[in-house]
Amino acid sequence: MYEVTDPETFSDLMFLLGMSQRRVAVKAGVSQAFISQLLRGSRTARPVTAWRIAHALGVRVDELFVHMKTGQAPLEQQRDRLPRKAGALSGCSCK
Repeated sequence: MYEVTDPETFSDLMFLLGMSQRRVAVKAGVSQAFISQLLRGSRTARPVTAWRIAHALGVRVDELFVHMKTGQAPLEQQRDRLPRKAGALSGCSCK
């Protein structure tokens, strides 16, 4: 579960984008009450919900949310679970 890293930053972002809690909620497929509770710290979000909210605001998940138990940003949490194989990416021409 993920919690909002900094409710003030979240609110400032909504203000800068001219978006109300209701508008963010509609774009993310959640209720306005849920957004309000996230900002107050009384609710947490599942990973997919955190992604939808971040997407609605046009930012990365790790810019708004942190894993409530580990304190890690969501992307770090997922990366830590990837299997590590020696040389798995050697010779990769990925860009």
